[in-house]
Amino acid sequence: MTTSMFTASTANGQRIVADLHFPTTPPKGLVLLLHGLFSSRHSSTNQAIMPHLEQASLISICLDFPGHGDSDGDIRDTCVTSGAQAVAVVIERVLNDSPQLSEFPLVVLGSSFGGAVAVASLPQIAPCGVVLKSPALDIPGFMRRVRGEAVMQQWEQDGILYMPEFGPDASLSYHIITDARGYDTYALAQSQNIPFAVVHGTQDETVPVEQSRKIALSLGSQCNYKEIETGDHRFSQPEDFHQAVQFCAQSCIEMIPT
Repeated sequence: MTTSMFTASTANGQRIVADLHFPTTPPKGLVLLLHGLFSSRHSSTNQAIMPHLEQASLISICLDFPGHGDSDGDIRDTCVTSGAQAVAVVIERVLNDSPQLSEFPLVVLGSSFGGAVAVASLPQIAPCGVVLKSPALDIPGFMRRVRGEAVMQQWEQDGILYMPEFGPDASLSYHIITDARGYDTYALAQSQNIPFAVVHGTQDETVPVEQSRKIALSLGSQCNYKEIETGDHRFSQPEDFHQAVQFCAQSCIEMIPT
């Protein structure tokens, strides 16, 4: 596998850093991997999945959302809209620099917050399939579950919520909540006539598994849905993580037309 780092600029001038990972064999398709909150393009999920994609002759595209990793921006300003804008400019840059890649099918894989961004980006990037790992499809809902109603009200009043569990300076603007309310991710998913694959742990302490059950039910036969009985949000047990990675990688591979 060979890797090429590049940058793309959003409309407000933010520099988005991304990597293209090319297989050693002639490519058959593209997979866009989207990380979660307070993570980066070098996430453990991305690193575990990419070798499987490389073996299947697929190009991996990994980016850092604004404020994350090496990209410009303040992590406090993270929201679905800014994530989707980053996705759009990265894909545009890839296809402008390498027009031949526009001939290849694209699958998007989103983890947690990246799952919400993946669904929000569907009208712009038109993939042939979507894979979601522990997707945060209802951000206000899961934040309310984790933080509680009193904290949510204080967050709205203060404008900023500090999250020391993610680092000494970790915080998010309440804009992530108001922005997310502008997206009906379930309706967006249903509007796309493409296959979905979703994996979620039943012991997820952050994003309720019910969010994934809801999208699987709404999509019916259009969605391949898997629950991992002992899985938490990060699939922290090695066997759970292995199952999730295998499911995501195989789903991406199977969605690429032969």
